[in-house]
Amino acid sequence: MDHIMKRRDFMRGAALGALAFTVGGAQVLLTAREAR
Repeated sequence: MDHIMKRRDFMRGAALGALAFTVGGAQVLLTAREAR
């Protein structure tokens, strides 16, 4: 049961990381476009 909880936390962390990476990448692209 414990390893299932750890896996769930890992998946949640991976999802948050992917979301933050997507948002950060989008902001970088937007600022780069405006800079030009």
